Amino acid sequence: MTQRLAAWFKGGVIAAASMALYSLALGFFLALTLLVIAMEEGGDNLSQLTVPVTESVILLSQGIGFTSGSFTLSVIPLLLTILLIALISSLSSRLSTSVHAYFSGLIVWLLLTWICVQGSTAQLLDSFWLIVLKAALVFSLGFALAAARRRHAIAKLLDVLDRHGTAELSRTVRIAVTVAVWLLALYLAMGLITVIAWIALNHAAMGKLFALSHMQNGSRALTTICSLAWLPNLCIWAVSWLFGAGFSIGDLATFTLWVGQSHDLPAVPVFALFPEPVANPTLRMAFVAIPMVCALLTGLAALCTRRGFHVHVPRKDQSIDAKELAFEIIYPIGAFCLSSAVLSLGASVLFSLSNGQLGVNRLKNIGVGVAASTQSVGRSSAIGLFLSWLLVAVVLATAFALRSALSRVRSDQISTSPDDADDTVHQSAPRVVNSTLNHKEEHDDGNNEQTHTKGSGIRLS
Repeated sequence: MTQRLAAWFKGGVIAAASMALYSLALGFFLALTLLVIAMEEGGDNLSQLTVPVTESVILLSQGIGFTSGSFTLSVIPLLLTILLIALISSLSSRLSTSVHAYFSGLIVWLLLTWICVQGSTAQLLDSFWLIVLKAALVFSLGFALAAARRRHAIAKLLDVLDRHGTAELSRTVRIAVTVAVWLLALYLAMGLITVIAWIALNHAAMGKLFALSHMQNGSRALTTICSLAWLPNLCIWAVSWLFGAGFSIGDLATFTLWVGQSHDLPAVPVFALFPEPVANPTLRMAFVAIPMVCALLTGLAALCTRRGFHVHVPRKDQSIDAKELAFEIIYPIGAFCLSSAVLSLGASVLFSLSNGQLGVNRLKNIGVGVAASTQSVGRSSAIGLFLSWLLVAVVLATAFALRSALSRVRSDQISTSPDDADDTVHQSAPRVVNSTLNHKEEHDDGNNEQTHTKGSGIRLS
């Protein structure tokens, strides 16, 4: 009983401490930003907006958009969301991951979120039940990550697969999920590299936009740091742009490898970093082929390495069984099908989370086309994985055919070698002529000549 009460208490502490630490850090930074902007750009009432702005950003980091006057914002700052989930996970892993702690923490988290809803001066875009659902999802993700890490949930899941299935099935599922996660992480890393390239190429345009808006150095630095909260969003958009699908800023701008046009965009400094179209067609095709090449190399690594399926051509002293070879190559194609499904699902979720709106009319929808972007990632990756499997299958089939043909030729040579040896012996042995018989025949011929005489034709017996 005492342990249950302690677990209930710890759950409330997890939620309250997470919200307190997050809101204090965010509030102090926003207070500093508003103070610097008020000092450099003017505006005596900005410091009074610290608390309502902090509450609005807390809600926004949980996916709850808002409208303040003519300004509408529902693009989730994914970096803040990741930090909030990581904070909840860290405190949960240190205090408690029991079921009682989860329910008490969830209740406290929803109450604190509702306090932020009541304190925010902005008009929220979501209904009450949707707000509750999004807040519960954020807390549940952080708590679930801590529980999975503390209780080794992944290892237990693999043990369940081993007990109720086969070792091959467990290995296939593990490799499939690993391939999908590695590919998704690799694509996001390429998106980050692409964003860094955008910054290197277009930072001068961003500086000109700051100059046109007459912002001072302190305001420039702090607003740039604030924009880093949407860095993961930019990386996800960069992945869509790099692989050919592109992204758009409402109805005002479209950015792809082939097109880069905009008109009447708001004076947001980050918008100046968005890229120009790629003029070189060879470079465009190379960018579009990146997911296929990455999937091809990853698939070959999963097929041939010892941590993967370890598919290899048997040595000369090992026999090849056609059935074993078929089963050995069937499991990888099943794993790659599962990898493609997991990768497409993960990419679709990320693309959906990165989108949002900055207005109600022409800036209502900004971000990527989820279907087109998911197709550009999932289809190319599936083709690359299938090509890697097909390449290994062709190599194995060729080796099996050559080994079978050589063994058949050797068996034929072994089976026909005794007859050939006998024929060779007979052909090489000298022929012996019986000279005695010939002399006897000559002798008989001589006698016959001597006894042949003319007579009357009567033979006496």
